[in-house]
Amino acid sequence: MLDVSKREHGLIGIEKKGELLNISAGGILVVTAEKLNQGDHLLMNFRLKNSQNLENILGLVKRVDEQEGEYIVGIEFLVKEQLLETFPPDLAELLPPDIGYFNDELQKVIIQFVYKQQVQLRKKGKLQESL
Repeated sequence: MLDVSKREHGLIGIEKKGELLNISAGGILVVTAEKLNQGDHLLMNFRLKNSQNLENILGLVKRVDEQEGEYIVGIEFLVKEQLLETFPPDLAELLPPDIGYFNDELQKVIIQFVYKQQVQLRKKGKLQESL
């Protein structure tokens, strides 16, 4: 999580861990034991199953639901223009230079991953039906 409340020290990185539940072309859904707040900015690293690592992807927490001591968190991937709208401009300059904004390339990677997962699920379903 990027903590922008301590401006005199720049960005504060607070590591949070979670489990990826769902991914789409626009964002992810994760479950975590640690509370996040709507409006938090996140710099995320995650690995797509049997695929590549995605690192330093900027996201914005859009929703947080508490269930049985855990938090279900909806995170929207941010494009550069959205960052400038939601993040203090003086702090945006402090972000890592290799930050991954949501762009056509990242969207293509995610769409291909989701498509492959859906094909695999359909194949498994057809195999189970024939048994």
